Amino acid sequence: MQVRPDGETDITRRFGRRILGSIPGRGTNSHYPVQLNREALKWRKLVRYLKGCLTISKGITIYLLMKFKRTVEIVWLPTVLTILLIVETLLFNWWLDIAWGSFILSCVAASIGLSVVLFFPAVFFAQRNSRYLYSFLISLLICLIFISQFLYYRYSGGFLQASSLAYSDQAIDLVSTIKTLLTYKLLFFVVPLLVIVGGYFLIGAEEKNGKLFVREKITICFLMLIIFCGGYGTLLISEQFTFGSIGGLYNESDMFNLSSLVAKVGIVNFYLESLAQYTLEPRTASPADLAFLTQWAKGRVLPPHGSDFGLLKGKNLIFIQVESLENWVIGYTINGIEVAPNLTKLSKEGTYFMNYYSQDGEGNTADAEFSTQNS
Repeated sequence: MQVRPDGETDITRRFGRRILGSIPGRGTNSHYPVQLNREALKWRKLVRYLKGCLTISKGITIYLLMKFKRTVEIVWLPTVLTILLIVETLLFNWWLDIAWGSFILSCVAASIGLSVVLFFPAVFFAQRNSRYLYSFLISLLICLIFISQFLYYRYSGGFLQASSLAYSDQAIDLVSTIKTLLTYKLLFFVVPLLVIVGGYFLIGAEEKNGKLFVREKITICFLMLIIFCGGYGTLLISEQFTFGSIGGLYNESDMFNLSSLVAKVGIVNFYLESLAQYTLEPRTASPADLAFLTQWAKGRVLPPHGSDFGLLKGKNLIFIQVESLENWVIGYTINGIEVAPNLTKLSKEGTYFMNYYSQDGEGNTADAEFSTQNS
């Protein structure tokens, strides 16, 4: 046995190398080959592979969570406002019994299409304050439309159109009437404003100002276009399939069918359509119209005067107009008692035109005044 200067003998050196050679992954020199455990190598490779997969999965998960968080921060408010608009529109029709249940699909589809145009442009504002301010102003406009239309329908059974803006200064004279029409149901139309204010002070503190990348803007615009076309496309297809034409969605000349139109598109769509028509359509007579009236006036032949012509010349004329009163009360009795005895007596003593009707629209007060004072 030969002893080395470091104290290691040939026996201990050989024995140690055999022990090390039996451990997987530990090699020897060419003079002492060692057979490695193949099963151990396979398990080691599998463990390394799984660790790599876990690392990649962790990275992908963190990336997706960050993207999801950013997406939620961007679209949560427009999405919530869209849902609230759909619910408000359906409740509006239900509470006022406007063809409820007949056009739910069309109404929901039109509300979704409108929401894309009204609410989702807020995502393009880089500043957080600008996003919330834009959403608040749009929701305030919608809230005013809902409340004003709700009160007006309860009062008259009709709908306000854009032309009524010219008489908005007279609203102060109707305060006492408006008070009698108030109901707790109006509070629901204010909910979107509360959501925006609450989100600004509670959730908004965690949001950050951020500008969308060009790729994100293109993606959002593409999705908005798909939802917009899907919403209004469903409305048009449903109308064409049910009625054979889509003319009933924009033809407001049929004043007696406005309830059906509101039931299909929703009150907000109805009013904005009316506003667009009021803004785009000319409100003055065209040269062709003036030429036609001039020619008609020249060729007009006046009928001969009857026996009543000039009957009131030189006398005072008292003009009485009663709001929301039809002529069927004249001479009408219940259990032998006249409903309107004074009007019945007046009709017998004076000249009574029993075949006189408004020639415009539904025959509202303004139409009656125009027809009477220009007869």
